[in-house]
Amino acid sequence: MELFNKLNLRRSVIGLLAAGLMTACGSVDSFAQSGEGIPIMVLGEDSDPKSVPRSSDIFRRVIIELKRQMARQNFYVIDEEMMAAEFGWKVRDRRPKTELIQVVDLATQSGNMSYQARVMVTFKIRALAKDLGFAKKAFVRISGEIYDIQARRMI
Repeated sequence: MELFNKLNLRRSVIGLLAAGLMTACGSVDSFAQSGEGIPIMVLGEDSDPKSVPRSSDIFRRVIIELKRQMARQNFYVIDEEMMAAEFGWKVRDRRPKTELIQVVDLATQSGNMSYQARVMVTFKIRALAKDLGFAKKAFVRISGEIYDIQARRMI
């Protein structure tokens, strides 16, 4: 696991994922051409024991870059940790998608307009080290899904 903590994820890879997610978000509303302030919540699904946990440095780098890229495209990015601090929630490792949906629902029901997400973006990171005999090669795979919260459907 030491190898994964030292792994330097390239912004271009994460940028491509963010661009793909942003393109898919364009179908949420006709005004979503470049984000246009659509409130989104980016959440990592790490329930699979083979996925990279939330506490990992890899996870932190990916979510930070996804949020940064989305903000650059004028999406209104709602920060889960800020919200958790306000509501007294504990954000833990190994949460399934159902729990992520509950987080978004509770935020929407809170009445605080700052936490009213229109779109939920989930992602999962898988990392693997392959021993080549003379060196180890790291592989990282990031997959994501986008949900329209109001319509309750995957985009």
